[in-house]
Amino acid sequence: MQLPGLSSVSNFVSNRRKTFTWLAGSVGAVYVVSQWGMKKIEDMAQKSKKDRLDAENLTRRFNLNQEDCAFTIRALLPSVGPQLLSSMDVEASSAKLAQLAAQVKAREREMSELAAAAAEEEERKRKYEEEEGMTKSQLQVVEDLNEAPPVPHANGKEEEGAGSELQPEESQHEENKGEVEPAKDSEVNGNTVTPILNGYTVEEAKEKEEATPTAAANQDLSLSKSWAEVVKTGTGEAEEVQKLQRSEPETLSAAQAPSPPPPPPEPEQSRAELWTDIKILSFTRTITSLYILSLLSLQTHIQLNLLGRTSYITSVITAIPKSSSSTSLASTQESDNDLERALYALHKQDDTVTEGIERMYLTFTWWLLHRGWIIIGDRVKAAVEEVVGSMALKSTIVYGELPTLLAQIRKLVDFNEDGTPFDFSPALHPPTLADEILTLSSGGPPAEGSTGSRPSIPPPLRNLLNETTEFTSSRDGVLVLYRIVDALFSCLVDKLEGPFKPRVGTSSSGSDISDPSQQQGSRFEDVTEKTVKLAALLPTIARQSHLIINGMPNEYADAVEGVRELAELSAIVYSSYDPEDVRRSC
Repeated sequence: MQLPGLSSVSNFVSNRRKTFTWLAGSVGAVYVVSQWGMKKIEDMAQKSKKDRLDAENLTRRFNLNQEDCAFTIRALLPSVGPQLLSSMDVEASSAKLAQLAAQVKAREREMSELAAAAAEEEERKRKYEEEEGMTKSQLQVVEDLNEAPPVPHANGKEEEGAGSELQPEESQHEENKGEVEPAKDSEVNGNTVTPILNGYTVEEAKEKEEATPTAAANQDLSLSKSWAEVVKTGTGEAEEVQKLQRSEPETLSAAQAPSPPPPPPEPEQSRAELWTDIKILSFTRTITSLYILSLLSLQTHIQLNLLGRTSYITSVITAIPKSSSSTSLASTQESDNDLERALYALHKQDDTVTEGIERMYLTFTWWLLHRGWIIIGDRVKAAVEEVVGSMALKSTIVYGELPTLLAQIRKLVDFNEDGTPFDFSPALHPPTLADEILTLSSGGPPAEGSTGSRPSIPPPLRNLLNETTEFTSSRDGVLVLYRIVDALFSCLVDKLEGPFKPRVGTSSSGSDISDPSQQQGSRFEDVTEKTVKLAALLPTIARQSHLIINGMPNEYADAVEGVRELAELSAIVYSSYDPEDVRRSC
């Protein structure tokens, strides 16, 4: 017997069977959809998290790669320093100029001393000749007195006619240190008194002088020697001076006079030539250093970002599960899976970039640091000679016009005569296979797969070299190079501001500044219209090359890191892998 309540429920369900069926289906569908949706949301969250982690990993790797670029540039720059500084040795020319100036001053001082000695010698000779002439005149007077006839005296005595007139002459001779004794009238035994000279009568004196010519010659020779000693030392013994006054030597001959020292050997270059070398080399060396830093920065960023891209792809390959490799490349999957499978398949090949290939690839920087910079230096020197060669050292330079002067040099370096941009590729990369092998042998280990008779470059290395050349020669690469050079020349102009600033403690008009607040304001004075001599600017210009190559900290290298276009090009290089040509990207 069926219960009435159960029958009613059965009838209710039976009558609404379609309704309950639809409701159960709807609930089931909602459950299934909800589960699918939750799974999708979870997958999307996981994928978003993975993408975020990948992006962070990529950003971290990229930033570390840029830091490696900055460190590598600072580490490689000093290697070109000795070559550049020895080839354009401004300091050596400055030392030669200083040595030449010292020689000129020494010679002028020596000539002045010689002239003073010669003047002293002439004065002594003049005094000696005066004394000699006076002595001879007195001797002649005495001889005349002896030869004169006797004059009768009033008392019947005879005396020398000119005896009375000799006394004033004799007294004057005594004042001049002569040795003629005064003649006196005497009446002893009715004879006249004969005048006495040097303790002898006139006849005895003449006989003594004629009898001893050899002694007089020897005395003259000794006097010449003593006179030379007086001229040389400036002092003499009292005995020699007395001999000089008593003797009667002949005039000193030219052979006996002290001869001037031989002139110093002529320098290889004159002062004008040395100043010209300093002017040309100062500009050339500093501007060449700027271009070396610019090209090295561009090349290093491209090289390390290409290798960083390879390293990143390798890390992606190692994270791919092995099951992905079993799936056919022709299957229709998402593009990311296709790329992963292609990368995994490529990882099994033998022509990927290995550590040895990376070392050989980085070795090619040797070409720029040892051969390529010479090409740049020759081109810069020609431009400097054309622009600065005709400028005088005393010409004034306005600080505001200094960028224009440097821009003229840059134009001759960056562009050919027909206006086309100059190709710096020969300075960045070896142009021939022989130069490539030379670079590898000089800067690192020999190339893999090369022999002594037929050298060759491994295919992975050749791919990297070709891609590097493409980036440096592209329009983006040339634009980035110009931006780097702009930043470096702007930094150079800022560094050359020092000679145009007034000294601390003085104003622009040259007056003293005692107020500390005014001194602080003078440091920030506008120097756009200030002028300075070209010769005064050369030491500061020459010193900049040392700061560019060996500066610690290196403000010029910091200026390169601030170039936004360089960072953008590095990002392009780092992410420049082609899914259609994965082999080339790796």
